[in-house]
Amino acid sequence: FEMLKISLFGHPNLSINDKLISHAPTKSVFALLAYLAEESETGLPHRREKLAELLWPGILPESGRKSLRQTLYELNKLLPENSNAPILLTSRESIQWNAEISAEIDTHTFEQHLLTPTPENLKQAVAGYRGDFLEEFYLSDSADFEDWAQNRREYYRRRYRETLHTLTEIDPAQAERYTHRLLESNPLDERAVRKLMTVLAENGARTQALQQYEQFRQLLADQLGVDPQAKTITLYEQIAQDKLDLKPKPAPSAPQPRTLSRLPTLLTPFIGRRAEIETIKNLLQSPTDRLLTLVGPGGVGKTRLAIQVASEMTGSFSDGVHFVPLAPVQSAEGILPAISRALGLSFSQEEESPEQQLFCYLENKQILLILDNFEHLLEGANLATEILTSSQTIKLFVTTRQRLNLQGEKLYPLAGMTTPDIEEASLWDIPLEQARTFNAVQLFCNRAQRIRPDFALTRENINPVIEICSLVQGIPLGIELAASWLELLSPAEIAAEIRRSLDFLETDQSDVPDRQRSLRSVFESSWKLLNEQEQQTFLRLCVFVGSFSRKAAEQVSGGSLRTLLGLANKSWLLQREDQRFELHELMRQYGEERLRNDQQAWRDAKDRHAAYFAEFVTQQSHFLRSKEQLRGVIAIAEEHESNLKSAWDWLAAEQRWQELIDIWACLLYTSPSPRDRT
Repeated sequence: FEMLKISLFGHPNLSINDKLISHAPTKSVFALLAYLAEESETGLPHRREKLAELLWPGILPESGRKSLRQTLYELNKLLPENSNAPILLTSRESIQWNAEISAEIDTHTFEQHLLTPTPENLKQAVAGYRGDFLEEFYLSDSADFEDWAQNRREYYRRRYRETLHTLTEIDPAQAERYTHRLLESNPLDERAVRKLMTVLAENGARTQALQQYEQFRQLLADQLGVDPQAKTITLYEQIAQDKLDLKPKPAPSAPQPRTLSRLPTLLTPFIGRRAEIETIKNLLQSPTDRLLTLVGPGGVGKTRLAIQVASEMTGSFSDGVHFVPLAPVQSAEGILPAISRALGLSFSQEEESPEQQLFCYLENKQILLILDNFEHLLEGANLATEILTSSQTIKLFVTTRQRLNLQGEKLYPLAGMTTPDIEEASLWDIPLEQARTFNAVQLFCNRAQRIRPDFALTRENINPVIEICSLVQGIPLGIELAASWLELLSPAEIAAEIRRSLDFLETDQSDVPDRQRSLRSVFESSWKLLNEQEQQTFLRLCVFVGSFSRKAAEQVSGGSLRTLLGLANKSWLLQREDQRFELHELMRQYGEERLRNDQQAWRDAKDRHAAYFAEFVTQQSHFLRSKEQLRGVIAIAEEHESNLKSAWDWLAAEQRWQELIDIWACLLYTSPSPRDRT
C-alpha cells in the first residue's frame, strides 16, 4: 500500500510515497481532506448534511449535497487506491476516515510524542511543528470552517509553546535556541524574555541580556503602552548590577506524567458526545473564557460529560484538574469546604479567613476546577466571581440546571444525544449500519450488552430501539434506565411501557419543573416494574444526602442486602468504588417527591435517618477518646456536611432538643475541618 502523508502544520500539503502532490487540490477538496484527517481520531462518521453546511454554509441543502458529492469525487481521485480497504468510508448518509488505513498525519504524530513526555519525544514534537495549523489556508466563504480551523490552530500553538517552555528547563544547552523560537511565536511572551535574559547572563553575555530587556521594554511601550512586569525589571537590575545568582543548578530531569488531577473514576465506558467534547475543550482553552457553564436538564449527562472532558485535559493545566461534587452540599456555606476537600487543602487557624487562604493558594496556579451540580446553591455563585478575580490563571467549569447569571459566564447548553428520526430511519438503505452512527443508539447497545452480553441490533429490534431513544429524547439517564429492563422485557415491550405513560411531549403546564418534563415517563414506567419491597426501600433511601454506607442503607430503609442488590441491578442505586452507595440526584428527588406525598411515611423515614446518625455520632465519639481517634475524625468528616447536617436540621425542626444536645456533646470533641481530613 502506498504511504500517505498529510501535513497540516504550516502550509498544508499531501504526499504519496514521499512525493509531493504537484497538482494541488482545490481549496474545498483540501478543506474536506484536512477536516476528515484531523477528526479521524474520534472514530466517528460525519453526516453529509453537516459536512455540506461546514464547507458551503448558506446555500440550499440540495446544492450543498451536490457540491459535496463533486468534492468527494475529486478527493477520491487524488488519494491513492487501496485494493484491501478504501481510505474513506462512505454511505448515502455519512463519510468517515478509515481508521484501519496507515497514514501519517503530522498533527496526530505531534500529539503522540507529547503523550510520553521524554526529552527526546518533546524535541521530536517541536521539530515536527513546521508552523501554525493550516497556516495561510483560508476558506473565506465558510465562517464555520474558519472557526474550526482557528480553534485547532490555537490549541496546537498553545501545546507547542508549552513544550518549548518545558525544553528550556530540561535542556540547558539548547535553552537559548528554544527561547528564540518562543519569541518568534510571540514576541510579547514576557516569561520567555526573562528566560532568554537569564540564559544569556549565565553564558557570560550580560550586554546582550541587557539589550534584550531594552528591546522588549520598547516593544511593550510601542504596542501596549505598558512597562515590563516587576519581576522582569528586578531581573534586569540584578543582571545590570552583576548580582544574579549563577550558582550551579541541579541537573534537570524529564517531566513526569501529571498526578495532580483528582477526578472520579467512571465504571462504565463513556459513549459518544465527541463533537460536544471537542467544542468544550476549545472553549476551556480559549484565553477569553474563564467561566464555562454546562447547563441542561437533570439526567442529560452533564456530570459524565464534564468528567470525560476533564480526563482529556489533565495535561493542559500545569497544577491539575479537580472535580468538586456539590450535590451533597446543602447550603452556600458548604461550597468553600467542598472546594478545599477537592484540592486537598488544610486551612490554618490564622487571622486570614478560609476564603483568603483559598485565594492565596490559587494565585498564579493553572487549575481547572469543575463545580458539579450547582443549581441548588445559586446564592453562593459570587464565590465563583471571587475565585476568578483572585487569580487570572484559574478556570471554572460548572454543571448546573440553571445558569449562574454572572458576568463573564459562557453558557454551553446540553441537550439529549443524537437520535434517529423514526420516519427517516424507515427509508434507510442499510439501517443497521446507519443506526450505529447515532450516539443514543450506541449508548443503548452498550448498556444493553452489560445486561445481556448477547444483545445485538437486528432488523427485528432496530425500530423499537430507535423508538426508545426517541421517546426519552436522547437523554442518557432515560436510555440507561430503559436498557436496564432488557433482563425482563424485549425492546418492543420497553417502548410500549414508556409510550403508555409518556406525558412530557404533550404537557404545557407551566408549574411542571423542567427536570420532570423529559424524564418523568421513564421514572414512572421503571417504577412500576419494581416490586413493593424495592419501592419502599428506595423511597426511604431518598432521605440520604450524598453517599451512605451499606449499614446506614439497611438500617434506615429496612431493606435487606438482597433488596439493595436488586435496586443496584436495576440502576436505581449506585455503588461506588469505595463500597459506599449513592443515588442519582434526579432520581433521589423523584423518590423524595413520592415519599412526601405520604406524610407519615416521610416522617418515619426522617426519624429513622436521624436516629441512625445520632447513634453513629455516639459510636464515633468512643473512637475519639481512644487511640483510634483518627478513625472517628475521618468517619464524622465524611458525613458532616451532608447526612449529619440533614439529621441535625430535622431534629431542630421537630424541636427534639435533648437529642440535639447529645449529638452536640459528642461533636465537641472534634469539629471536622479541612485540616482534620488530611
